[in-house]
Amino acid sequence: MPKKNESFSIIRDINSLIEKKTYEAKAELNPKDIYEVEPVDIITFVTSNDYLGINLYGLSEPQKKVLEIADDFENGINYIILWVGKGGGKDFITRIIFMRLVYRLLCMYSPHKYFGIPSSEIITFLNVAASADQAASVFFDPLKNYIRNAGPKAFRQFGFNPDTDIKEKHIIFPKNIHLVSGHSESDSLEGKNILVAVADEIDAKSFRNPEKMWTMLRSSSRSRFNGKEKIFAISYMRYSESNGMIQKLYKEHLGLPHSFVAKYPTWEFNPNPMITRETFASEFEKNPVEAETIYACNPPEQPIDAWFTDLERLKNAMKSSELHPLKFPLPPEDFYNNPKLEAFALKEDGSYEKINPYNLEFKDWFYGKDGVEYVLVADPGLGRVSTEGDAYAIALGHREFYYSKEGKLIPRPVIDFVFRFTGYMFDEEEVQINAVHNLIEKLIEERKFNITHAFFDIYNSASTAQWLKRRYPHMKVTYNKYVNYEHYALLRERLFGEAPPSSGKGDRLDNGGIHLYYHPVLFWELANLIEDREKKKVDHKPDTSKDMSDTVAILTYLLVNLPLQTISVIGTPKGLENDLFKVDKKRSILDKFDKIIREEEAKFAKRVFGEIVDNEALK
Repeated sequence: MPKKNESFSIIRDINSLIEKKTYEAKAELNPKDIYEVEPVDIITFVTSNDYLGINLYGLSEPQKKVLEIADDFENGINYIILWVGKGGGKDFITRIIFMRLVYRLLCMYSPHKYFGIPSSEIITFLNVAASADQAASVFFDPLKNYIRNAGPKAFRQFGFNPDTDIKEKHIIFPKNIHLVSGHSESDSLEGKNILVAVADEIDAKSFRNPEKMWTMLRSSSRSRFNGKEKIFAISYMRYSESNGMIQKLYKEHLGLPHSFVAKYPTWEFNPNPMITRETFASEFEKNPVEAETIYACNPPEQPIDAWFTDLERLKNAMKSSELHPLKFPLPPEDFYNNPKLEAFALKEDGSYEKINPYNLEFKDWFYGKDGVEYVLVADPGLGRVSTEGDAYAIALGHREFYYSKEGKLIPRPVIDFVFRFTGYMFDEEEVQINAVHNLIEKLIEERKFNITHAFFDIYNSASTAQWLKRRYPHMKVTYNKYVNYEHYALLRERLFGEAPPSSGKGDRLDNGGIHLYYHPVLFWELANLIEDREKKKVDHKPDTSKDMSDTVAILTYLLVNLPLQTISVIGTPKGLENDLFKVDKKRSILDKFDKIIREEEAKFAKRVFGEIVDNEALK
């Protein structure tokens, strides 16, 4: 039996539910039962002097459409993504949306009953700008002026007093409705009953944690208003200072049933008839790609800070995926939507087979070549599923040499194998170092790869490096601190056919400046690399990785530059004369190369890695 107080609580809950359902049922039969004051139409509200009195240019057709969608709490559209060109009037339309929806709620007998929440709860309208200064000066101060100067029927007829109810960072309306100005730098936006929210200029790099903020706005509204909330992302796309968020949201929400997604050039969204494409003619002449991005909402395929700007050319530079040596198939192209897809393969009968990370099986043709030295590069990571930790990536390769017409030896890197362990491959949900050791053992002892050099990122690499020294004393094991700009610069040159033995125009001679087979994870990582030009650093976009690409970049650099004692001259560029390959010529060149090795080895190590932790490995 429930206690007395519990019984009263249950009765109150039942009565509240009955009252809510009765209210909703009446509203369905007669919408007028919702409203104490019948709301005027949108155009009257915006233009009439009794309300907002904005008559200069009125509203453009796209602005009317957005307002109509926002004005209907019953249409099931909860997420509005507006990609609008710079100067299109985004702040203006956001203010209109806020004022219109506040007015609509004030017209109701009880907005709380309409939404099914206690009357003591505050219904919050929230604008989130990138910074505190933007929140105040660009958005909120003009909004306060609009509300203060509005006609008597907009807000004052409901008991609103602009002299006392407009505060510095929020506005208090009757019926427990608050309009709040926030910014992405604040940590105090959680826990509010957010009915309407706008992530303002969410594409700016100064907008802190845009993914996290968007998730917070969605969850804070969905859990309280059950499908009547309105959450906006409104921004133009930057050219060099974009975080890519507006384009990401546009693609994610396109075609979803509860979302309205639109892209409007500046001159289409702005109601000012004097604003046309020709207004920005000088901008288009000066930098057409930048102008297309900022004003026409038509960015290039890759952002301006992308390390690889031509993805088709990047993919074409990579060889067939059939050269992947593992029997376990490559992950699907959309693996990034589900990280488990790297650990499981779909079988013909529809079931899934999990990879055995302790015993990776190779195809029959995959063996080391006699007389060839191989280099191993590893980027150790914990690979914890619980913390979405880094993967443990490995790349193995060797190099071939060609003679130029001048008799100069030109190295060509060959990436034989690239792989990464992830936590999803293990029952412990964390990468196990034993699996890494087993793989290296198999490469050396079963597959006969003569690995003479191993290079590790210093992070989490000590135990494996020490194990290698004990088990394979002949191997030179070196720690390096970080992948650097020069590593990636050389990789790009090689992949894009701009380094010998390529033609310089992308037409690769004898497969060009590098031999690298297509791997969807590696391609995805390379495609999502970005350049920080101020710091001269190559990094990855948020929610992407560069585990494999780091190892391949370092390996490529080493294979081009690292002095190795064994040099195999394999293959010749087309069209070279036979007399370039006489024995005495080759011997002379090799003698010169050996002399360079002796003189430059220490200088090279310092140039490539900066500080070398294990100097003995280079002696």
